[in-house]
Amino acid sequence: MIHALKTHCRSLESGDQVFIHALNIDQNAAVAHDCRLGEFSRLNPQACPSGAVTIGRRVLIGANAIVLQELTVGDNAIVGAGAVVTHPIAAGKTVMGVPAR
Repeated sequence: MIHALKTHCRSLESGDQVFIHALNIDQNAAVAHDCRLGEFSRLNPQACPSGAVTIGRRVLIGANAIVLQELTVGDNAIVGAGAVVTHPIAAGKTVMGVPAR
């Protein structure tokens, strides 16, 4: 299911069981396998997401990472594998861990 996807890339590939809702992806971003972005990353099932996740230019998000709804990952940022992003990530920053720091 794809709903409210905004991308600046020429192509987008996804595998089985991919759900996209309110996600903005800029140029040259790479998202590894088994990541959860936005609405489908809720840690609290009672939470009501309302905003999009925005992935900046040249961002790398490692495997199994989670980026919660309404967050921005700035240009040239790196999110380590398995990280849980609970706050906006500034451009050029590298974060890892749970929560990502």
